[in-house]
Amino acid sequence: MILINHTGNTVSNKYNQFKSADLSSQPLQPGQQAPMKKGETVLLSQNAQKIVSGEISIAKRYDVENMTEKERVSMANELRDGGFIDAKEHLNLSLEFSKVASIHFGIKDSSSVKTNFLADVINELEFAKAHGEVETGIRTREDVIAILQRMKSLRNS
Repeated sequence: MILINHTGNTVSNKYNQFKSADLSSQPLQPGQQAPMKKGETVLLSQNAQKIVSGEISIAKRYDVENMTEKERVSMANELRDGGFIDAKEHLNLSLEFSKVASIHFGIKDSSSVKTNFLADVINELEFAKAHGEVETGIRTREDVIAILQRMKSLRNS
């Protein structure tokens, strides 16, 4: 059995829809419980335990601060296949930058070189904000950072 102390952070994308709903203004239906408050502990069903365990298992196999592009693509595929990220998030995580650079600009393929992908995306976000990137580009990077930070947190748990 898995117990989770609710801190206000998303456990996985499977809970985003529920978490983002504004339940405070809606009357409770018969059998419905009041929304959780920070610090409360919940007991997860066996299905929910499998979901959380699956995401933790993926996070334990990949270090977002020391990974190759190939590992990042594999992680993105596993997260998508497990239902932890949607198609848009998968696309943003799995774009093979070094292959694109190699094909279009003749730059040497570096897809097997380990990098700190989380730091790279954070730096890209700061650069984008400083240079007037459109809001969509900013949000995309923020979404990728949130996924990578969640993977890092689960890996270190």
